[in-house]
Amino acid sequence: MYCNLAYILLILAYTQSKLIIHSPDEISDLNFETYPLKIGIPALYPLYGTLTFIYSNSCDTKIYGAKDKIVVLLNPIFCNITDFAIKSYAAGTRMMMIVDDYQGTLAKAIGEKQYSKDFPDMVMITVSNDFCDKICQFSPVLVSYVYDTSKSKEPKIRGVLSGIHEIDKPLIDIFSDLLNKYHISPENIELNFVYKPGSEASQDCLYLFDNYYCSWNSSTYTGQEVLTNLIYTQSYFNSFPHMNNALPKFLEYLRVYYNECYSDYSSLCHSRIMHSFDSDSYLSDNKVLESALVFENFQAFIGINNVDFSWPEYIKPAYCISSENPSDDCPLCSIGCTYKILEEDKDCYDPCNNSDCGYQNLQCLLVSKDCYSFMLEDSFCNRACEEDTCTNETSYGDSDDKRGKGLEYYLPLIIIPSIIFIIVVIVFIIVLIKKNKSKSIRIRKLIIPQQILHPIKFNKNMEMLKDVTCPIDLDKFRENDEIIVTSCKHFFHLTCFKEWIERVDIIEKTCPICKSPLKGYGSNNDESCIAIN
Repeated sequence: MYCNLAYILLILAYTQSKLIIHSPDEISDLNFETYPLKIGIPALYPLYGTLTFIYSNSCDTKIYGAKDKIVVLLNPIFCNITDFAIKSYAAGTRMMMIVDDYQGTLAKAIGEKQYSKDFPDMVMITVSNDFCDKICQFSPVLVSYVYDTSKSKEPKIRGVLSGIHEIDKPLIDIFSDLLNKYHISPENIELNFVYKPGSEASQDCLYLFDNYYCSWNSSTYTGQEVLTNLIYTQSYFNSFPHMNNALPKFLEYLRVYYNECYSDYSSLCHSRIMHSFDSDSYLSDNKVLESALVFENFQAFIGINNVDFSWPEYIKPAYCISSENPSDDCPLCSIGCTYKILEEDKDCYDPCNNSDCGYQNLQCLLVSKDCYSFMLEDSFCNRACEEDTCTNETSYGDSDDKRGKGLEYYLPLIIIPSIIFIIVVIVFIIVLIKKNKSKSIRIRKLIIPQQILHPIKFNKNMEMLKDVTCPIDLDKFRENDEIIVTSCKHFFHLTCFKEWIERVDIIEKTCPICKSPLKGYGSNNDESCIAIN
């Protein structure tokens, strides 16, 4: 199924997202405004990669990108961006950046094309057209990106409607499910809608309070009809007291309205639904227009702590990430990686050490303060990485003082060359040994640190597994059972797994299911944990 509407691409101009340049140091302090596109997915967890610049003047359609690469598409206005995205995604790329002139050229070009609703699950953002002027002369450029959320004990939810039923209904369905699932207090719930400014009378505008309030039209509805329906809905919502027992009735009204009037924008259809809910007295409180939001492009979104999300399928995880006390019913980014672990964000936890969980907010890739494993051996000498392997050692310059002392240090070589030669060789060998040893220790700590497998509680969110039976004692896992998840992603009762580890000879330790090597596992002093050496 295809859609040629521009709204599936553009989202709010004031959405929060964070692009950090990690290397090289010369540009690490630069900041750029980034704007997510709705055709992609939000980066709820950090992504990192090396920028790959694609000059698309010729609209070449060969495959670009690879794993841990972020494609930057330059001059894209005449090219098929979907084609670039699909091919890059197939090559392993998880994120694409599009340089936009912010004059509507890109939005218009994209809006006139057809884009599949089955767009790849990759992050799509735009950046200003001065991005390449400041960045493109450097290579490689290492960055990380995340859609920045705001946390609170009880996140506040705001639903914003566009008045276009095909856009609003999926968001309202998620909105209703969110309120019911997480028992959100009515005091933390708001509803609003958008309109666009106008300057003259038309069938797409209402003239009220000395102002033109306009909306969008199509072959099946006018802007006036859209605004009238929005006024009805907002007025009805405002009439409800902030009580738990009132909210279900309003949500039921919305469900019936979208089902009965999905293709009928007439006020007659809407008033009939409201009449069935005994709400005739609230049909036309036009003052709600004064608090509506103004947008040039029509939008529908759900705001969580004033951060806006236009992706219906990501509203629930976004709510959980925004909560300081996430519910146990929150969906997991990976089996065994709970939102409590992500919230604490102190040490690397093995079940969260994957791209789906953002390598636990990049903590699992941290070598030292502000130095990450992907910054090592990138050919640049990064200030944050003390033992970085680099080739541009002269990038910081050689002072006159150093050059002046050189003659003093090397003068003995002229007098006693043989002795100095031996000393230099010995020093070189010692430095080389220390450097290799230090590098080896750092790599071992990064790749295979000593870890402890903590047991986790089995819960219904893990029922996505086809077989929920412990393969050792053949007993089904029950709610709150303590279980162990091995590195090969197999589940065992804690006691069963410990018995297996202690009973099997160390040379032959393998997973009971797939026979993957378990060498290095052993019992820890804490009887509730398993140590990995």
